[in-house]
Amino acid sequence: MMTSNSDPRLVKAEDFPKSGTVKQQLQFLLNYAVLAPSGHNAQPWLFRMTHNSVELIFNRSRALAVIDPDNREMTISCGAALGNLEVAARYFGFQPVIQLSSYENTPDCLATITLVKGSAPSESDIALFKAITVRQTNRRPFSSEKLSEEILKLCVNTAANFAVNFSYHSNQKIKAEIAKLTMFADKRQFAKPWFRIELATWMHSNKRGEKDGMSAYRFGLPDVFTPLTSFIIKTFNLGNRVAQSNKRKIQESSPVLGVFSSVQDQQEDWINTGRALAQVLLIFTSVGFSASYLNQSIETGSLRKLLQQEFSVSDYPQIMVRIGRADPAEFSVRRSVEDCLVDTNPSK
Repeated sequence: MMTSNSDPRLVKAEDFPKSGTVKQQLQFLLNYAVLAPSGHNAQPWLFRMTHNSVELIFNRSRALAVIDPDNREMTISCGAALGNLEVAARYFGFQPVIQLSSYENTPDCLATITLVKGSAPSESDIALFKAITVRQTNRRPFSSEKLSEEILKLCVNTAANFAVNFSYHSNQKIKAEIAKLTMFADKRQFAKPWFRIELATWMHSNKRGEKDGMSAYRFGLPDVFTPLTSFIIKTFNLGNRVAQSNKRKIQESSPVLGVFSSVQDQQEDWINTGRALAQVLLIFTSVGFSASYLNQSIETGSLRKLLQQEFSVSDYPQIMVRIGRADPAEFSVRRSVEDCLVDTNPSK
């Protein structure tokens, strides 16, 4: 049986401890939670085990102070880990019971998860579970093939289960306007030295055994160039180059753009956005499609309202994705479950 210190992508479903304790079963499910996407692949989650539950904790040491000063995106990332865990629990015949925490009382503990016996997994549950280990953020150009309206409507309904709105566009004129917003945000962000330093800090080589961050592969270069890429990002303003690259991706190789939005803009909304995001991404993956992120205009306060107008939504935009089909990309590295556990509270 795989230990919790194994690469979570190598853990086999047949090793699930059916006759084990609830704690052992929950800890096994965390192998799927840690495969969730996160900004800069920072993986800002920790987990505290009790005898019959697990607490999802925000790891403030992995916060992105420059790009995400309110911890909005990092909280969404933690919500995505929760979303993956929910899918895995249903696959193994459990109904996860989620209690979201109050920010005022426990700002770092985001949720508590317990398991109750559920029914056998549906075909949909099985498809989403199988997608967890193969889902990846793919920044390649996408083919012109679009997701069917049936699948897109399924994504809308899935997000709505978490009180999150998922809107999408394939109109070329609207995409051109969104490309302009993204370009402006790229240039504004890269013009700030502290932004470039933070981004460069999270450039980590996959080949050197580092378990988080992004390799040079993100910028279309071999992993071996990661240290050089980090130096260049930190030293030079690449805003114009990045802006032009994203413009081409949006206008020429992004058949669908989607945005997740919420009525309010508080911690609970961010967690639920992450839960919705995780499960919508798994739907994409289950039908052979991928997504990558274009959050720059959401991260740039004055542009967030304009993006809201382009998508014709009245809610707060939280995450924007481009959706399409492409050849598989390189998987991001992941920390093991053992790396993400904090000491169990003996009083629980």
